[in-house]
Amino acid sequence: SSAASDVYKRQILHLDKTATWNDVKEQYRKFAHMYHPDKTCIGKKQSEEKFILVTMAKDALEEEFRLKNKKHSGPEVM
Repeated sequence: SSAASDVYKRQILHLDKTATWNDVKEQYRKFAHMYHPDKTCIGKKQSEEKFILVTMAKDALEEEFRLKNKKHSGPEVM
């Protein structure tokens, strides 16, 4: 992914570039609860869009962390 999209994903969850995976999970839980369509009063359509956006950002960052850890840990030993 590009550097611009990495910044955007972090901005969605209000994270800086030094954020850890635990920071990502904490922010995701906060925003997922805030924008959950069944738990918000901002309007179902708008909350669904924001909920999907924060979920997609979290999923993309999760994949980045997974790949980074895989690079640093070397090949898996069976």
